[in-house]
Amino acid sequence: MIKLAGIYNGQEWEDLNNSDLSQYWFNQALASYPCDSENILKIAQSYQQGKNGAPNDNRLAEIWLLKLDFDAMDNSDEKFEIAEFYLNSTSPTLVEKKRDALKYIESRATDGNQQSIELLASYYLTDTTDKQSVNKAINWLEKSANNGNVASM
Repeated sequence: MIKLAGIYNGQEWEDLNNSDLSQYWFNQALASYPCDSENILKIAQSYQQGKNGAPNDNRLAEIWLLKLDFDAMDNSDEKFEIAEFYLNSTSPTLVEKKRDALKYIESRATDGNQQSIELLASYYLTDTTDKQSVNKAINWLEKSANNGNVASM
């Protein structure tokens, strides 16, 4: 349903842009709840990005993500996307989720996951709450560069 909402939102073919149909299919996706974690994530991302017939509304995105049990998730790709959402959130209601996400991403980065290393470096470069953030960012960028990532060099 989200795929159809995106198609009718003109994301893949401009000549199929039909906001009424896009909105209809997005609402159908909402009505399908309860649904699996992948679809909840897609609904939340649609709200976060204001696409697929959804309004741009970070609060609604958060509400949908909070329906997921982050700790119990098995799919590492979905868990990474959710952790990334939490890290980028400025919502005070997600402070605890942000800490959990940071631990998860740091664990993956310590295990050598390049995507997690890059996310941590980016997060720490923009984190203004911790005076050591720049040093942490440099540390993760150096690990990334030592793994052969040219963009980090």
